[in-house]
Amino acid sequence: MTVASQQVRSERRVRHRALFYKGIDELVASALPFIRDGLASSEPVLVAVVPDKCAALREALGPDAAHVQFVEMSEVGRNPARIIPVWQRFLDDHSGPGVSALRGLGEPIWAARRPAEIVECQVHEVLLNVAFDQGPGWQLMCPYDIDALPEDVIAAARRSHPLLTQGSCHWASADFDMDAGAVLLAPLPDPPDDAIAVSFRLESVDRVRRHVRRHASEAGIGADRASDLELAAHELAISGVRYGDGYGTLRYWDDPHGCVVEVSDCGMVVDVLVGRLLATIGENRDRTLWLVNQLCDLVQVRSSARGTTVRIHIWR
Repeated sequence: MTVASQQVRSERRVRHRALFYKGIDELVASALPFIRDGLASSEPVLVAVVPDKCAALREALGPDAAHVQFVEMSEVGRNPARIIPVWQRFLDDHSGPGVSALRGLGEPIWAARRPAEIVECQVHEVLLNVAFDQGPGWQLMCPYDIDALPEDVIAAARRSHPLLTQGSCHWASADFDMDAGAVLLAPLPDPPDDAIAVSFRLESVDRVRRHVRRHASEAGIGADRASDLELAAHELAISGVRYGDGYGTLRYWDDPHGCVVEVSDCGMVVDVLVGRLLATIGENRDRTLWLVNQLCDLVQVRSSARGTTVRIHIWR
């Protein structure tokens, strides 16, 4: 599927709305009518926020909380690329007869997110408009704490959400940008000067595992997570050889949060949702990136006619 074919259609099935609020009490006051209206209409409701906000909403809902599905975003959305599958499963689970509408409340960005996570959450918010432009009708409200988040994050929310709410005011975003294809073109920060670079071909792809294994060990990553990083890097290297004319480049370095590994090749990705939808059987880059998203804490994919770079992170 090409980028052009994935532009948001004018008749989207998801009503994607940003909710601007100040502090947890205002979040509860603003979100409760949205949730209760859904329950009153017999609509399935899923709430995905961090634990303290889950607890506050449960308490405010009282007995009605038993009719709402709650998940902790800090767990299911630790890697932002795993959030779309959460909503996909929710829609699939409630797609039977008698269900005409659904609604969700999902907060992918909160103040404690690492900077690179926030960047990928913003990518996720743009791609929601693509992932659910067909299928059952539903509403998704995404809260943003304007007291805790910087203005550039709020500005990005206005660009990625066609609908906006604050308090009792609801309006269409004049800044909404439908160009989802741009997310693959947005540059990543340059690797640090001390990053180690290793070229590989098919016959030397095993050196990727050795380098990543040593890197994770020296960075103090636990054995299980180090194995995840090693497997993810190896899968990316194999994919790079397959789609990058037989060769690729591995780079790796430490950052304050953990290990970073990057694999680059000269192939091009055109599917903006690559690795984010539920995986299908087959040996292709989508399957590889789906696996890598399950193994790593953060995955950043950037691609253009000059080639593809996948940067993966494992947090300490």
